Amino acid sequence: MFNAEPLYYLNKLHRILNWSDSRIEFFYGIPWLYQLAVALMLWITVILTPYVIYLLVRLKKWGWLVYFGVITGIGLLAGAAGSGFGLQIYLSSITITLLLVVFMWSLRLRVNEWRGLAQFEQEMRRERLMKQRAAQSRNFREHLQ
Repeated sequence: MFNAEPLYYLNKLHRILNWSDSRIEFFYGIPWLYQLAVALMLWITVILTPYVIYLLVRLKKWGWLVYFGVITGIGLLAGAAGSGFGLQIYLSSITITLLLVVFMWSLRLRVNEWRGLAQFEQEMRRERLMKQRAAQSRNFREHLQ
């Protein structure tokens, strides 16, 4: 009947990308707890990245997948350039993680717009279908008379 699939995946993406804001404010007052929360958020970002990529494929957001590829490529180049010991490895891993955070943050800015558009399109399809059914029912009643 209705193709609600894009809205379903957009809502999942929205929940994933907006999860961190509501949980981190508690930790601002305690410095060591805040650092722990930031580290946890970075790890969650790294863990959820494959799922976010899957959702982008399902939504056919090819530009964002290319953007992810470019950011990941830059991160891998930074990692290859810093393939030494100690501080270089640490800085390259931080660079890769921060680039993923930048990707997720910029994606988050666009998801609400996509959700609004998908909801509007779904509502327009629903109205169009209701009008078609009303016209069919009217035609059927006229045919019976």
